[in-house]
Amino acid sequence: MEIQRIDDARPRVHLDLDSTDRPAAVRRSLDLGAQPAWTRRGEVAVMRSPGGLLYCHTVDLPTEGMVRDGLDIVLDQVSIDIPEALWEAEVAFWQQLTGRSLERGRRPEFAFLGDPDPAGAVRILLQRVGSGDTVTAHPDFAVADRPAQTVRHESLGAVVEQVFERWTVLVAPDGRRYCLTDRDPATGRLAF
Repeated sequence: MEIQRIDDARPRVHLDLDSTDRPAAVRRSLDLGAQPAWTRRGEVAVMRSPGGLLYCHTVDLPTEGMVRDGLDIVLDQVSIDIPEALWEAEVAFWQQLTGRSLERGRRPEFAFLGDPDPAGAVRILLQRVGSGDTVTAHPDFAVADRPAQTVRHESLGAVVEQVFERWTVLVAPDGRRYCLTDRDPATGRLAF
């Protein structure tokens, strides 16, 4: 996970997909229906999914696993927000591109791509949203105490947009949406 400066006034979330063979990964993306967007710094291939979500093909570098233990809040998953009309094609694209298993969520609007190492990388959640013509993404943070974290985020300038049984949608000062979820920061599992 990284924060990067972009030349676009609109902030956004995108995935970096690591590969040991970037040219092959780019070819696979194109075969699955992605479109090239541009090449960053002459080496990173920036692509658009069939539904328009930007993502990058990056070179797989050895990294440490995700640190979860002892934290009250952790970036747990990236939610890919898919309009109803694009759902089937976009879900198939991400499942085939990542090679991960597709698992249905407890609610019909959710599915996720299974990770062979649950303690590893940030999870990928697929969320069906109502209308729209472009796929977007937002971060979900697992928190130990959602009410307390919500107050903390509000004190930092976020605004609560909507509260659900197991998550709260907030809008950051820059206009980006994100969620605080009732997932255990140490395990990523739903806290009951």
